[in-house]
Amino acid sequence: MSMDSPPETSFSLVYCSPLLLVYHFLDQNKAKVVKKMCIVFVEYKIGAEHREAYVSWMRGMQAAHPQMEWYEGTEQPGLFVEIWHGLRGEPYRAMQAARRGEEVRQPEWQGWDAMVPWVPGGKDKIHIWQFEKVK
Repeated sequence: MSMDSPPETSFSLVYCSPLLLVYHFLDQNKAKVVKKMCIVFVEYKIGAEHREAYVSWMRGMQAAHPQMEWYEGTEQPGLFVEIWHGLRGEPYRAMQAARRGEEVRQPEWQGWDAMVPWVPGGKDKIHIWQFEKVK
């Protein structure tokens, strides 16, 4: 192999959108595209009396976690959904543990327990689901 030719197998990120990651693998002269999708939904209600404090706090959390989208129900004010992109494996388990009030070592997941008092029913009412693209 000369210095000017690409390696026989290489990896490059071709396109990335919040809901769909498309990876392009180059295998000698053949190209194949593999689509990967993983999203996490976090859903909970915030008591009306805590909404202002929650929104202020959550804006800071959102700035620290740009992979998160954050929504409030239009027909159910106070019902919030977070959509996290690309969380799988250990980062997902750490986030899930932190949101359930368990102690975590990863600094990026510490501090989430601050919202628990604002959720009627506490940490048991913070629902977390992970989804992958149907194969």
